[in-house]
Amino acid sequence: MKTWAWQRKPYEARVLLVPLGATGARTVEQFGADGLDGVAVLDPARADQRVEAVRDADMVVLVIGDLADVDADVPGVMGSIVREQGKVLAALVIDADGNWNTPRGRRAALEVREAADMVVVSRDLDLASAFVDVLRGGDREQTRTGVA
Repeated sequence: MKTWAWQRKPYEARVLLVPLGATGARTVEQFGADGLDGVAVLDPARADQRVEAVRDADMVVLVIGDLADVDADVPGVMGSIVREQGKVLAALVIDADGNWNTPRGRRAALEVREAADMVVVSRDLDLASAFVDVLRGGDREQTRTGVA
């Protein structure tokens, strides 16, 4: 009987996080405090750096803590830049209460859904951080605190 030994080559993606709004920025800061590493962060207000930052990434993740806190134009702009470069745009919404039903939140949700290739909603910051860690991939010598 033949035994197959699958050789896995670790792949580590270059993930660019783009925090949207003050709550998105706080979420990304908390990711770092919780031990998430190996990702780059772009200040969305730095329009002059967007194209270059996306060029250096394999995947771009919009990080949203509160939909009502999102400048509704940024997801579309980032979506256009990412598509032009043939990259993947994900949106990660960490939804404590969401503000999905406010006019500003509904508009931002629509813009995010239209711009992103994938939208993930998590009610838990630890799970959201673990999701980004999985997207990044690569070898792991040890697990981060609270993440199996």
